Amino acid sequence: MKQQDYIWFFILFCLCFIGACDDDQHTDRTSDCELYFSALIDGMTPEETAYRFQGGQEVGFWLSSMDITEKLNEADLARNVRFSQSAGGLVSESPINWNDDLPIYVYGYSPYNKKIIDSPHAYQFNVNLRQDTVSLIPNGNKQSDLLWTKHVMSNTLESTQLSFHHLMCKVVLLVKSNSSMPGSLIGSKLSICNSQVSASVDLGTGIVSPMGTEKNIVALELSKVPDGYEIACEAIIIPQTIQAGERFFDILTLSGASCVWNADEDLMFESGKQVVMEVVVDEKECHVQIKEILPWKEQGSLIYGEALEDLPTFEMFDFYDSHGVQGIVIEVDESGTHGWIVSVDETSLEWGTAPVGTFFPEAYDADDAMINLNAVLSVDPILENYPAMKWCNDKNINGTTGWVLPAHNVVKKLAKLISDQEMCKKFNQAIENAQVEGASIVNIDWNDWTDEHYYASSTLSGSDLVRIAGCSCMNGMFYENYYEDGVMRQQGTIFYVRAFKEF
Repeated sequence: MKQQDYIWFFILFCLCFIGACDDDQHTDRTSDCELYFSALIDGMTPEETAYRFQGGQEVGFWLSSMDITEKLNEADLARNVRFSQSAGGLVSESPINWNDDLPIYVYGYSPYNKKIIDSPHAYQFNVNLRQDTVSLIPNGNKQSDLLWTKHVMSNTLESTQLSFHHLMCKVVLLVKSNSSMPGSLIGSKLSICNSQVSASVDLGTGIVSPMGTEKNIVALELSKVPDGYEIACEAIIIPQTIQAGERFFDILTLSGASCVWNADEDLMFESGKQVVMEVVVDEKECHVQIKEILPWKEQGSLIYGEALEDLPTFEMFDFYDSHGVQGIVIEVDESGTHGWIVSVDETSLEWGTAPVGTFFPEAYDADDAMINLNAVLSVDPILENYPAMKWCNDKNINGTTGWVLPAHNVVKKLAKLISDQEMCKKFNQAIENAQVEGASIVNIDWNDWTDEHYYASSTLSGSDLVRIAGCSCMNGMFYENYYEDGVMRQQGTIFYVRAFKEF
């Protein structure tokens, strides 16, 4: 081929590439200019990372054509836009295109929090107080693992792989008893004590600053225990320094005995580090030594034999039935991939059984049910005292996570729906079509109602009354009052309850 032929071939190639960007014909990233990413979490393979993100830990991104490290709110491409894992990588709720003549600055974090709008440089992140079981705090351990990345892409031909780093600190405790009391620690519960559980995080720089009060964290017992030890536990904590003389952990045995240890020197727990400690318990005291402090390189838990699928799409009143999760779609975004489902069954339960004034959980968040659940468990770890929350959280079994007693603004979505008789008929028809054992429809015969049909939220008012949402009927006349924030009842009232899950 002559030199001029090469030139014309190159020009033709460029024209085709530009045309692909303009035509929005989705083929690959270099032809349609749509942004998507692959990702790696420190210590994980691409497959393990994909499963981690596909399991509900979505990613939020700020994307810009300029360096916005100190001013994330000036991002010109995306500001806290949610990306989800699909077969093609991390993709946004709606396509984001860019001019490949410009660099792109990428700032990402996970798990995603839609409420980060005004303060990305002072994001208040909380680790969960209950990291020991998925039934109370779904993925309580993993949801405490704040991941972060910063990356600069120079052009579309560059690899899009992002490296995510752990911003918190992981503490691993390997515990055994001495020869005089072998096996006495099996089944024990271990708590990290006097730990700050909140931090201010700059999502532009990844800098973490501890803040707030000190509380106890119930650690996760590991299923694999190294040889020579009786139990192994881990907890994800805020980077901080535990002062000498402060209690650091408490081991509660099945017999009711408590083994505590106070730090004999200042203990520094740094962001992105894993601290492994050996604990030997005898009849009088604990003997502790730090075995190693290493960069936190987490190993994943890939489920082999499963294919990674693109995210399914849904419409209103579709029956959501995926990986053991079943519910009716009551809200969905334009992409059809994100929204809310409610359980096909409902019950009637009290919000709380303890006498008013016994406990004072600061469960005041109107948008985030997990904040309210953590607030309750921080003052009373016995979830049986909160039947409505427990009923919803009991649906998180066999690897299923995310079912909650909804916060007030979320339960309003159902209240708005059932207040429209035609919409409620569609909702009920969807439940009947699902043919799930134990399912229950909403009564839409106003004349059969006693007076009101209110659903409990997880949100309390400032006076510790339960904020509820629903509708009322008196003498066969229907009243729409789901918008009224003033509708509240005592915690011991019997409420209608349905579990909610975001997808």
